[in-house]
Amino acid sequence: MPYTTVNEKDSELPRLEAQPPSTPRSICHYLNPFSTCFPLSRLFTSMPRVLYGHLPSNSIRLLHIHPGEPGTPIYCSLKLARIDDSLPEYEALSYVWGKQDVGMSIWLNGHKHTSGARLPKGSGKWGKRVIWVDALCINQKLKDEAYEKHHQVGLMREIYSRASRVLVWLGTDDSYQEAAPAFAILNAMAKANTHVGPGIPLLDSESEWVPVMALFINTWFTRMWAIQELVFARSATFIWGQEELSWEVISAAVGIIRACPALVAELETRQLTNAFLMHHLRNKKLSDVTSAHPFLHLLDLSRSFDVTYPEDKVFGLLGFTACKSKEKGTEMNLFIDPDYTRSPKEIYTDVARKLIQQSGNLDVLSYAMQYGVGGAEEVRKEEEMPTWVADWSSKNVVYPIAGLGPESRHMSGMGREMNVAATENPGIIKLAGVRVDVVEHVSKPVPFKHIREFDDEFKKLMEWCIKSRGSKDIHTAETLASMLTAGRQADGTLVKDPESHLADFCAYICEIDKTFLSTLWPSRAERLAVLAKENGNLGRARKATFRVLCHRSAFVTGGGRLALGLGGVRRGDIVAVLWGAQVPFVLRRGDEEVFELR
Repeated sequence: MPYTTVNEKDSELPRLEAQPPSTPRSICHYLNPFSTCFPLSRLFTSMPRVLYGHLPSNSIRLLHIHPGEPGTPIYCSLKLARIDDSLPEYEALSYVWGKQDVGMSIWLNGHKHTSGARLPKGSGKWGKRVIWVDALCINQKLKDEAYEKHHQVGLMREIYSRASRVLVWLGTDDSYQEAAPAFAILNAMAKANTHVGPGIPLLDSESEWVPVMALFINTWFTRMWAIQELVFARSATFIWGQEELSWEVISAAVGIIRACPALVAELETRQLTNAFLMHHLRNKKLSDVTSAHPFLHLLDLSRSFDVTYPEDKVFGLLGFTACKSKEKGTEMNLFIDPDYTRSPKEIYTDVARKLIQQSGNLDVLSYAMQYGVGGAEEVRKEEEMPTWVADWSSKNVVYPIAGLGPESRHMSGMGREMNVAATENPGIIKLAGVRVDVVEHVSKPVPFKHIREFDDEFKKLMEWCIKSRGSKDIHTAETLASMLTAGRQADGTLVKDPESHLADFCAYICEIDKTFLSTLWPSRAERLAVLAKENGNLGRARKATFRVLCHRSAFVTGGGRLALGLGGVRRGDIVAVLWGAQVPFVLRRGDEEVFELR
C-alpha cells in the first residue's frame, strides 16, 4: 500500500523515553466464569466433542456462551464463521494481562479447558452471548499456534472492526474502589467539553485526581495489541470494577488532559501517553489513519507499549497496513507476512529492507540507534540485530534526528537517488554515499535525566564545547544553537525562524551561566543577551535540547566540524553522507570492508 507523509500536527505526538516493561501477565488473573450453564449431562450430549478442528485461512472461531444456573461451571462452544460471509453479531474482548490462576477452568466443546485462558469475572450476569477472545478462539497448543496465529493476525483488523462492540476489561475485582469516582470525573470532563487551564481547576483538591491516576496506571494501556483492538472498533466499552464507560467519554477527557499542562504534569504516566496516542489514531480513523501514518511512524510511536513476544512489536500493528485483496475481497495484504516461525532478527531485518524499498529513503536507519547501560555503547552480540536494523523490542531508544513530516526532514543526502545493491548476506546492506570527515574529539555522553534535572548536564556539555574550540572559532552562536538542537524546534519540526531559535538558545545559556556568552562570543555577548531577554523562551530551548541530547555526545571532526553522535562514537570513526538519508551517519570499519552503523 502507498505510504504518504505525516501531517505536521503528528510531530506533536508525545514520544515517551522507554521505561522498563511491566511484568507480562496472562488473562487468567481477571478471568472467571463468564456465565453459568446447562447441567454437565446435557452439555455432553448437545455440544461437539472436538475442541479445535482445522481453521480455514479465511475463517474465525466465535465463542458461544450458554446460560445456566448461578454458581455452576461455565460451558461454551466454538463455531466457525467465514470473514467474507455475513458474520453473526458478536462482541470482541480486549483484556488486561493478569496473573495465572490455575484453579479456574471452563468447559469448551465438551472438554474441560485448562490452558490458563479464562473469561472475565462477574460476567455471569451477561447471559447468552457470542464473543471473540484470542485466548480461546485461537488454538494455543504449541504445534498449532504458529499456523493459526499466522492467519488470525492477518484478520485482526477485520475481527475488531466487524464486532458490534469491543469490551475492554480493565479488571473486575470488587477491590477496584477507584472505578466509580474515576469514571464520574471523566464523565464530567467530557460533558464540560472545555479547556482546563491554570486557575480553572475541575476539582477542589489534587487528591481528588487519585482515582483518575489509578485508571491511567492500568497495564491495559501498555498492551501493544490494544492499539488496533481499540482504534478499529465500531464502539468500545471499558469495564473496570463494577463500572462501565464508553471510550468516547474517556477519549474526550484524555484530549482535555493533554491540552492542560498542569494536568499533564500531575497525571503524566506512560499509560496516559499511550491513551493519548490511541485517542489520536482513533480520531484520525475517519480520514484514513492508514495513509496518514507511515508504518515507520507507527513503529516508533508505539515503542512504549509492551509485548510478550518481540515479533509482536511489528505484527501488532499490521492491521494498519491491511488493504483489500482484489482476488479474495478480504483484508489479507499486509506490510509483512506474520510468520511466527521466523526469528525476531529475520523479521526486523525484513521490515527494515521493506521500509527502505517502499519509501525510497533511508529514514529507518535513524531508528536503529540504541544506547547501552549508563550511556555506554551498546554491545551487539552476533545473534542480535545488524547495526543498521532497528530492534523495535529494545527499550534503549534514542530520539531520532531524522524527521517524518515534510517540514521536519533534513536534506543531507536527499538530493541524490538512493542506491541499494543486493548482497548475499541478508544482514548486510550495500549503500552509496561519500565520506565527509573523521571524528577527532568526543565529549562524554549526556545521560538521561528528568528534564527538570537536565540543566547541569547541559552546562557540562557547554563547558566541553568551550574547551574544544582550540585555535579555531568553529562555534558561532548560530552553529551551536543548530547543532545542540539538531536544527529542530521544541515540537520536533525544523527551525523556521533562526533568529527566534537563537534567542531561545541564548536565553537558556544565560539561565545556565551568564558568563558563557562573553566567553564564547565576546564581541556579540551584549547584543545576544538583549536578544535573549526580549525574545527568548527558556522552556522551548530546554525542551528542544533535552529531546536531542540525551544519550548523545558532541564531537569535533578533523576538518573542524561540530556534530552530534551516539554516546559510543569514538575517535577515528568515519562521518559519511549516504544517498537517500536525511542526516549524516557515523560509521566504523568492521571486518572484510564492512562498516557498522554507529
